Amino acid sequence: MGDQEPRPARSEPFASGSIDNEHAAIRSILDRMESTVDIEPLLVEVRRLEPLLRHHFESEESADGFFAMLRERIPGNFHRLEALEKEHGEFLQALADLEAACRACMEGPIADVCRKARVLTQRIRVHEAKENEFLGDAFLNDLGGRG
Repeated sequence: MGDQEPRPARSEPFASGSIDNEHAAIRSILDRMESTVDIEPLLVEVRRLEPLLRHHFESEESADGFFAMLRERIPGNFHRLEALEKEHGEFLQALADLEAACRACMEGPIADVCRKARVLTQRIRVHEAKENEFLGDAFLNDLGGRG
């Protein structure tokens, strides 16, 4: 804890419920990110998390935000708070790096394999359609329908 006793509560300019809701939304995205085993869904969650974290951090760091309230109510914890604030920037940078890594995977060898799979599936679909056309022609011809 800090060096001094906590000060009495003041009317809080930040909305504690709002912070709780933001934390819940962040936890939900983090849970999905942890359980994701594919690049595309991971990238979706990374892109959802970035603006949410950016807004959340800006709110916490604002002049009347969470950190300001903590500095007022629990003096003597400046180093701990500064360390938490510093992590905000580190998290946003790591998130940007993660997004770039996801995009690189999607554009790299995995994307090439997926493109090859799409080309192959299309070729097989066209092949099957041609066989079905021949089959139709054979039966229609046998029944005197076309000729």
